[in-house]
Amino acid sequence: MNLKELINKSVYGTIGHVASEDDIDLLEQYIVYNLPVLKEFKQVIVATNYSEQLQNENQKVWEKYFPQCIILDSKINRGHNFGTADLDNMVFDYCKENNIEWLCKAANDIIIQEDIVNKQVDDADFYYMNGFSFETIYRNKFDLEELDT
Repeated sequence: MNLKELINKSVYGTIGHVASEDDIDLLEQYIVYNLPVLKEFKQVIVATNYSEQLQNENQKVWEKYFPQCIILDSKINRGHNFGTADLDNMVFDYCKENNIEWLCKAANDIIIQEDIVNKQVDDADFYYMNGFSFETIYRNKFDLEELDT
C-alpha cells in the first residue's frame, strides 16, 4: 500500500511547548515546510502547553494554515517528560472520544520530507517511523541513504 492512502484517511496529531514569541515564529516555519504533507491529512489536532500567555498566537498560526484544526491547550506544564506525556494523552483521548481510527502522532518540531507519501508499506495495525535529529543528520554529512541503513 502507498503511505499516501493511509495518510489521506488519518488525523495528524502534534504536540509542543511554546515558551516565547520566537517559538511561535519557528513553529510557523515548521508548518510551512511540512505543509505539502500536512495538507494530505484529513484533520489536524494540536496539543500545546506554554511558558507564557501565547495561546492566541499559537491558535492563529495553526488556523492560518488549517482553519478547522482542533486546538487542545494544557493549562499546566509539568516539564519535558511529564508535559510531553500529558500532551500525548490529550491527543490520544481526543481520538478515542471521537472514534478516530488512524492517528499520525508527531511533535511540532518535526520535519517531514514530501516524498514520504510515496513510501510503500505493508498492511498493519500500527506503523512507526524513526526520526533523526539535525545533529545526527549533520554528523552523517546529510547522507540520508546512510541513515536509512
